[in-house]
Amino acid sequence: MKGLKISACTLLFVLLSACGISGNHQESAAGSDMDVSLEKQESNSQAEEVNMSISQEETSQVSEYEEKNETVLQIQVKDSNHTIIFELNDSPAARSLYDQLPLTVEVQDYSTNEKIFYPPEPLDTDNAVEGEGPAGSLAYFSPWGNVVMYYSDYGSYHGLYHLGNAVSGSEWISELTGTLDIQQFVEK
Repeated sequence: MKGLKISACTLLFVLLSACGISGNHQESAAGSDMDVSLEKQESNSQAEEVNMSISQEETSQVSEYEEKNETVLQIQVKDSNHTIIFELNDSPAARSLYDQLPLTVEVQDYSTNEKIFYPPEPLDTDNAVEGEGPAGSLAYFSPWGNVVMYYSDYGSYHGLYHLGNAVSGSEWISELTGTLDIQQFVEK
């Protein structure tokens, strides 16, 4: 990217300089030399402005990339007696759950290894990877639109997408009851 910036700036400088120098001048040699000198100064100034503009744009893009890749999305799931922290993966489905928070929802038992709840909006499963995983996993079952918290291992199933894993309190998933308070979690 840096080489591209230098090449683009150099090309722009050469083009701007060439345009100013190759114009049709019908002035005296001294006046013409002065015009060429002024045009070179203007070209240098314009090239510096372009360079600064590109540099600011690159800095902004790098900052956005670093922020996106350094930001770990975590959510806190609480009932009246238990707290579980899940770290979300970098998927559109996980991001769309995170963006819907905070939520107050009812938790339900399902099968022999999971607790479920329903977010208000479907999650974005474009480019999501179907999941399977260990106890403590968080997943989304798109056919029913529910989020699943597993308290034992689970296998793959069509339409089931892995969202993340518990990093704290996974032993309490099977104990969750009643109303859940789900929020974005930021470590302090």
